[in-house]
Amino acid sequence: MAATPVASRTPRLRRADCTGPGIARRRHGRGFRFLDGDGWIAWGAVPTDRPVGESADPHWRVLARVWCELTRRGCDPVPLRTRGVITPACGLAGYGASQAERVLGIARELAARVHDQAVAARLTLGA
Repeated sequence: MAATPVASRTPRLRRADCTGPGIARRRHGRGFRFLDGDGWIAWGAVPTDRPVGESADPHWRVLARVWCELTRRGCDPVPLRTRGVITPACGLAGYGASQAERVLGIARELAARVHDQAVAARLTLGA
């Protein structure tokens, strides 16, 4: 999951699929040092290879577990939330309109939770 080259004035973006096993073990080193250089992470937090269900809760728990593991391994928890974008794990080209809307709705709900946590973290840290 290499970084996509973009214009030098635009923050860099790296994709991290949170839906697969072992993301924290595989990516905690070089992938998340990327955040130290003002990079952004696109968290592929909603799976596209299986049914997603009706609730964002199970996907939130997976994302929170990944963040906890990364934090335990030394990653700063604030950039994990403040410089992240919530996305589906992969493209939606094979989905019907109602399925794609459900996946994007769950991603939107997760993004709102991340935003709330980022604001709370800033308030707690006095930023």
